[in-house]
Amino acid sequence: MTQKRFNTAFSTNGWVGLYIVTILVGLFIGLLRLPIPYIISDVGTQTILQFATMLFQWLITILLISATASKAVLHFINTLSLDNKQFSTRLNYNAFFTFVLSNILVSVFTLGLYVPWAYKSVACKLAESIEYDGDGRFRFLSLPSKLFIFILVSFFIMLFLSVILALTLYLVIVSENMVLWFLVFVFFLIFVVAFSAIIVMMHVFILNWFINIGFSSGKKSCTYTLDIDIVCAVMFYIGQLMLCFLTLGLYTGAYLINMYEYFTNKIVEKQNGEVTGRLMFKRPSDKGAIFLLGQVILSFLSLGFYRPFAYVEYANFFIKNTYLETKDEPEVIILPSEQSAE
Repeated sequence: MTQKRFNTAFSTNGWVGLYIVTILVGLFIGLLRLPIPYIISDVGTQTILQFATMLFQWLITILLISATASKAVLHFINTLSLDNKQFSTRLNYNAFFTFVLSNILVSVFTLGLYVPWAYKSVACKLAESIEYDGDGRFRFLSLPSKLFIFILVSFFIMLFLSVILALTLYLVIVSENMVLWFLVFVFFLIFVVAFSAIIVMMHVFILNWFINIGFSSGKKSCTYTLDIDIVCAVMFYIGQLMLCFLTLGLYTGAYLINMYEYFTNKIVEKQNGEVTGRLMFKRPSDKGAIFLLGQVILSFLSLGFYRPFAYVEYANFFIKNTYLETKDEPEVIILPSEQSAE
């Protein structure tokens, strides 16, 4: 087996300024909304102004976050390499930002119904623009209809659980039977667990949907997919979240490592349906869970201003310790009789 190592020179150059502007604009608009109840006495006018400023803040935030994320993603791709061979993207920042923003706005105006197709459009555009070592090309293979059906079914399940909980609570209040409150509490716990499990399942399904990439070059043609058992992955995910909850967040560093390692090690390379390689994460000896927890704490204490620098540290920690392990190509041996015949 041959191991090829990923590397990155990812930094905050070119996008950290946009991120800081996003935070400052949000804080500024939030401060402008504070004196509205004291300046205007009419309740109706207050409500209209509060809603207008909130909508304006929301739209500006979407605009700035889209600009920041687009810049950061393109910068990350152009600093990524595998086995000292560079990845690059042909996308122009302004064109990509406009494309991302338009898909977000269409998703908003369609009340989320367009989200799977927006994901597909952005993923396709990004994948098809990426080159590896000059001639390697990528393509995104997942279908938006599968994601749409899964999200729709999950939504109706959560809606059904919410209605059952509301009806149970209503019947208990009307009956004025205090004994039934215990049953409501039990059902509420079941509701929380089921609701959380569905959210986690959605995260796992979306991740599995996203990691479905085709690659072709002059040397090989293959696909990269996530080879997981959905139920096992969901149980693992829930277990990690529970440990974070029980330790009041102190487990966050280990959570990040375990989650990345679990899903990265499940990504397989296939050629003609046969597994020919897989990604793997090797834990570094000099840094670990405490280092990552420190990045999370710094991001929290700095009110988010440190977060771009934390993202850079995350990239360096995870990407530089990720490898692609593939089968060795068979060597062609020429026998002496064949040499003499020549």
